[in-house]
Amino acid sequence: MKWMGAAILSVALMASAGCMDKQSPLVTGAEGAVKQMLKDPGSVEFRNVSVIQLSTPEGDAPIVCGEFNARNSLGGYVGFEPFAWHPDGKLITKALFPTADVSILYNGIETLCSGKLYEP
Repeated sequence: MKWMGAAILSVALMASAGCMDKQSPLVTGAEGAVKQMLKDPGSVEFRNVSVIQLSTPEGDAPIVCGEFNARNSLGGYVGFEPFAWHPDGKLITKALFPTADVSILYNGIETLCSGKLYEP
């Protein structure tokens, strides 16, 4: 019976930890920024969203990284797309840079989300 109580407590702690991360003001801000640029913000799905401490010459700065999927103007989902968002309001995603080289853009987002700035 003791193992059952420990298992329930363990599940409750994991669930509350996940809920706290989802309710983070940074995550809420990032998801709001993504929704603002969409034609159908109610259709958006998020996954792999997390707060990353980005190392900069001035010190660590939090950014939010993740992926989103939403309906386009034809009503179909287009597939998950990565994004990076800084609390000063800057959002980086392919939808905002439609003419950019996708591989370069995705590489930049991946680099940011690794927690390290690009160093030449």
